[in-house]
Parts: sequence; structure tokens; C-alpha cells
Amino acid sequence: MQKKYFFIILLIIFVFILHQSLIANFDWRFNLWPVILVFVLFAFNENLALLWGIVSGFLLDLYSILPFGINLITFFLIIFIIYLLAKNFVTNRSFLSFFILCLIAVFLNIGFLFLAQKLFSWFGNLEQIIIFNWSTIFFQILTNIILCIILYFITAKFTKKLKTDLIISR
Repeated sequence: MQKKYFFIILLIIFVFILHQSLIANFDWRFNLWPVILVFVLFAFNENLALLWGIVSGFLLDLYSILPFGINLITFFLIIFIIYLLAKNFVTNRSFLSFFILCLIAVFLNIGFLFLAQKLFSWFGNLEQIIIFNWSTIFFQILTNIILCIILYFITAKFTKKLKTDLIISR
């Protein structure tokens, strides 16, 4: 069991290094973690998604210019909200369900980071760190949609956990 978690943490560190190498060249618009967390929650289980959220949030907080804990709290809230939505409202594992949950996670991530930045600027006298404009938000949504499509169809090709229908057929 400990060996399994060790390999999962190594995989998270590998994805983190890959993700950070993309961000170094292209600004924060390549924040692909919301889709990765939804993918882990959707394809595996909530415990593994929580592990991914905690470890990746901690690692991102170490390298982030935001106050420590923002990414960790954001990822925890994203996983919690997406888990509740997946259990109560989106019960099938179709592409449309995954796509909608990924979009919700991306919007939650943008919203939580915007809210955290505003709260810290009001109470902590912190300057604006992340510039929220429409082109940046659009680019982040577009890159996350592309990753969402790639992850879903690669996983659907190799496993039977996900349904390849757009919408569940009866």
C-alpha cells in the first residue's frame, strides 16, 4: 500500500515538473490542474483525487507567488464541489458529463484565485499578482478544454470505466 502511494506521489511530482516547465514559458494561462483533478476524480476515486489535490496544491504553493495555502485550499474546494456534483447530479460517465465538470472546475479555479487575490489585496495590502483579463481567461479555458478532450478519449480507449457516448443512450 505504501509502495502504491509512493509511485502516485512520484507521478504527481512528474506531472508537476512537466506543468511548471510549460508555465515558465507561457505565463499562468497553462493552469491545467483543475482538469487533471477532475480526471483523477472521474476516472478513479475521490481518495486518489484528494491525494492529487493535496500534493499538487502543496507543490504549487511552494513555487507560487500567491500566499501559501491558496492553491491547496482551492484544489480542496474544487475536488469537494466536483465530487458533490458528480455524486448527486452527474451520475453517468459520459464525455458530456466529464466536459461539464471540467468546465465547472476551471471556472471555480479562476473564481477562487480571483477571490483570494481580492481578499488579500483588501486585507493584506497585496498588489495585484495575477492579471485577470478576458484573453487570459479565454486562453486558459481553451487549453483546459483541449486537455479535457485528450484525457477523456485516451482513457476511454484503454479502459471500460468511461462511456464513449456523448450522452447516455437508452
